[in-house]
Amino acid sequence: MSRSSRKIKGLIKQGIMTGLYGAGSVLPKRRAQILIYHSIDSSGSCISMAPLEFERQMEIIKEEGRSVITLRELVEGLEKGDEKSDSVVLTFDDGFRNNYEAALPILEKFGFKATIFLATGYLGKKCRWDKRPDIPDLPLLDWEMVKEMDSRGIDFQPHTVTHPHLTGIPDKKIREELSGSRKAIEDRIGKRCAVLCYPYGEYDSRVIEVVREEGFSAAVAIRPEKEGIFSLGRVGSGHLTTPMALKAALKGTFPFYLSLKSAFSGKR
Repeated sequence: MSRSSRKIKGLIKQGIMTGLYGAGSVLPKRRAQILIYHSIDSSGSCISMAPLEFERQMEIIKEEGRSVITLRELVEGLEKGDEKSDSVVLTFDDGFRNNYEAALPILEKFGFKATIFLATGYLGKKCRWDKRPDIPDLPLLDWEMVKEMDSRGIDFQPHTVTHPHLTGIPDKKIREELSGSRKAIEDRIGKRCAVLCYPYGEYDSRVIEVVREEGFSAAVAIRPEKEGIFSLGRVGSGHLTTPMALKAALKGTFPFYLSLKSAFSGKR
C-alpha cells in the first residue's frame, strides 16, 4: 500500500471514529467497557504495546473522566443489576512479567485498577504455549509478584493452567484446566475467583456449560456473536491505534466499526 493510500485510509478511519465517538454521547449507555491488553513492551509483536503508548492511553481514560474498576467489581455489579456504565475495565491476558515491571507503575500513577488473567502453569516461566511465531517467548509473573500485586489492588482471575484450545479437548480436561487454575490462584491470594478468560478467545456451547457447572459466575470473550454473562465482549488494544479509536471504545461504539469492517472484508 502506498503512502498516499495509507493516509487516505487513516483519514477515513479517523472520520469514522469521530462519528462513533459523537454517536456514543447520545446513544443509551450500556455496561462498562472492557479493554484487552497483553504485554507492555517495545518488541512490536502483535500482543505488545509500548509503555509510552500504554501510558498515553491511561491519560486519555483519565481525561475522559472514566472510573476504572476490576472485572470482579463489574461482575458483582451485573449480578445486582448495576452495569457500571460510566466505568471501564482494564484486563491483561496471560500474566506477563512486564505487567508488574511496566504496567503496574503506570496504573498506580493514575490510580487505576486492573484484572490480570493467569495461565497458572506457566508462572515463573516463559509463554511457550501454541502461539503465533512473531510473538516472542516472554517471561511471565511469578507467584511472589502476584501476591504483591494483589496487595496493591490488582484483581487476578483464571486463564486455565496450560493455555489450551478449550474447544478441542474433552470435558474432563476442561474441568481440570479450570479448577486447577482457579485453585492455584485462590490458594495463594485467599480470594474467590469466578471469572474466566477463554484462551485464544475460543469457546462454544459445550465449553460454556462446563464453565457454568464448575461454578464460574462469568467469562470474557473477544468478539462474541451473541453477548451474555459467559461471553462478555471486550475490545482489543491492537485495534485502538489512535486516541479517537480509544475514545470510541470508551463510549461503547467501537464494535460497530469492527462489524462494518468485517462486513466489507467478509471476515468476522
